[in-house]
This record gives sequence, C-alpha cells and structure tokens, in this order.
Amino acid sequence: MQAIRSQAFRWLGVLGLVVLTVWLVRHHRRGAEEVREHRPDHHPSHAPESARPSQAKTSSREVQDNTEPALSRRISADAGFFAGDAPAADRQARFDALRAHLLRADSAAASAAIRAYLSSGNDVVTGLAFRVGGEGALDSAPSMRVFLLDLLGSIDPPAALDLSRRVLESGNSADEYAIALRNLAWNDSGGELTGELRQGFSAMLAREDWRAEAADGFLEALDAGVLLRDEDSFSRLLDLNRSALDSGGAALSRACFIALDRIVEADPGMLEMFRRDPGLRDRLTPDQRASLLSRLDIRRAAHQAILTEYLASAQDSGELDYFAAIFPNGNRFHVNRLFSPPNPVMSIADRMEADRVVLGELGRIPLAVGSPGEKAVKVIRERLGESLERADAGK
Repeated sequence: MQAIRSQAFRWLGVLGLVVLTVWLVRHHRRGAEEVREHRPDHHPSHAPESARPSQAKTSSREVQDNTEPALSRRISADAGFFAGDAPAADRQARFDALRAHLLRADSAAASAAIRAYLSSGNDVVTGLAFRVGGEGALDSAPSMRVFLLDLLGSIDPPAALDLSRRVLESGNSADEYAIALRNLAWNDSGGELTGELRQGFSAMLAREDWRAEAADGFLEALDAGVLLRDEDSFSRLLDLNRSALDSGGAALSRACFIALDRIVEADPGMLEMFRRDPGLRDRLTPDQRASLLSRLDIRRAAHQAILTEYLASAQDSGELDYFAAIFPNGNRFHVNRLFSPPNPVMSIADRMEADRVVLGELGRIPLAVGSPGEKAVKVIRERLGESLERADAGK
C-alpha cells in the first residue's frame, strides 16, 4: 500500500512539472508575440502591398544570407554584374531576383544594406528603363541608386523619407529626384507633407536642364501634379507645355498633357481657370485644347459659359471638328502612374444617363445660326442621339 502511495506521489509530481512547463512555454510565446507587436523599429508602410517585405518563414541558410553584411555583398555583386555587358533579358532577370531577395530579407538588415550603398555615393547604370509598375513601384530602374531608393520606400518608409529629403536638396539626378518625390508622397498619409511635396514639384519643374533632357523619371514625375491637383500645379504644367511646344519637346509636351488631362478627369472644376483667364488656352495646341475642354461638365452653369465662349471664339475648323467628335469625353488613361491612383471609371449606364443630360443642355447653348460653333453642336447632338437610340434599341 505504501509503495502504491509513493508511486502515485511520483506521478503527481511529474504531472505538475509537465503543467508548469506548458504554462511557461505559452507565457513565453505570448510575451514574445507582444514584443514583436511593439518593436520600436516596426513602422507601418504606405507602400503598395505587392512591394512590401515578405513575412514568409526562412530557412537557416536564408537567415545567413539575409544578414546586413551578406545583403551588402549581394548588392555589390549585382552592381558588378550590371557594370558588365550582359544582355537586356539577363539584366531584367537579375534586377527582379535582387528585388525579390531584398523584399524577402529581414527589413532592418535590408534597410541598413541599402542605406550603406546609397550613402557610399557609388552608382552603376543598369541598362534598364525607368518603368513604373503597379501602385507606383518601379518594375525596372536605370541605375542602382534609383532602384535601391525605390525599394527603400517599400522596405523602410521613414528611412526612405530621410534619404529622399537629401536627394531633393542635392538635385543631382532627375530620376533619383522623381523617386525621392514619390517617397515623400508615400509618407504623406495625413497631408502634413503636402506643402513640402508642392515645393519639391515646383523646384523640379523649374530645372531647365531636366526639362531639356526630358528623362523618363522627370516625365513620370509630372504625375505629382495629378496628386496635388491644385491651380498652381495646373498653371505650371500649362506653362511647361507651352515651353515644350516652343522648343520642339514632343515627349515633354505629351507628358504635360497627360498630367493636365488626368487632373481635369479627377476635378473638372479646374477648367474654370480658363474662364477667369482665357489666355491659358494658348498654352495648348488646338487638339490639346479641344481634348481638355471636351471634359467640360455642362451640367454646371460655369462650364456652360466656358463652352459657349469657346464655341463662339474658336478659329480652327479642325479643332472644332475634333471637339465635336469626342465631346463629352469619358475616355480614361489606363496605365501605371508614379504618384496618382487610377481615376474611377463611369459605368455604361451612368455614361448613357450623362449623355442624355448633355443632349438636353446643348439645346440651351446660344450660338449664331450657321456659325462654326453652332455646326459643331449640331454634329454632337446628332452623334449622341444616334448612340442613345442604338443603346435603347439593344436593351
């Protein structure tokens, strides 16, 4: 009996030890999770989801490869590769592999390695284009510095903001400046950096050397005006467009117009600037002017007045023909942009309803009988009427 009792006590002791061990393991795990959740270096990111660091588990070999020294060696090795004469396809593959590797790595180690390279002043041309991918991140970059500054914006936004401010101050490269400006925008979740963004955008537009070069990064950065969407940015883009037209800068003029058009897509009220200052129209070509004014929303009284004055004063018959062919303009540019999100697309039903309203409002436009403007309105009304009849017949 005594032996049985002694054995029972031993089993109770073992059971108690097991319970205590389980409790300690769970308590330690909970504490570790709390520490991870409140790490002082864990910052929320405004970068696109597709570009944020991966949280996937890593093997022991990957842990060794993801230390700061190892990542710095990887960056240096890839910089050496880009300095060689590899074909474009191999360069893009190497770019994609390095980008994926740094996004999978520990964010603190990747940030430190990237900042070390950027602080060194070193740079290598990659032989790739400045190409914007989804949500404003780059799918390829023309240099290692542009590539790493872009990636830092996803991996460590506060560190990217600090470095980007230095880039904006130095202004050594239009491509780097474009990414620095975008990193500033990515950190502007509450609007407290909007003034700084506006100042940086204005300073970029004032650079005559960059305007003459019209590098891809500079052209893409004109999209910052769409994000700002204010009268000052709109006016500066109009001025830049006129300057580009006068100097034969077709690519720059095209980029300016795309930015202007997307501003008006998002805020048609910006066209009221043309009513206050009709001279602004002279900063556009006839086709650009017709296209931009084709976005007038004549359900607004102010826009009816702008349209009336435009149709009565237009001198170029080709311009009015083009306007009549596209008004009211609901077309949208569907491409990736460095700063601004896509503008919402109107449904077919809403588009048809808007066309019906426009069709009625056009009858109230006072124009001289037989004038070029009156003929243009007649063409528009016939086109809209036929389009709506076909749509109604197909229901």
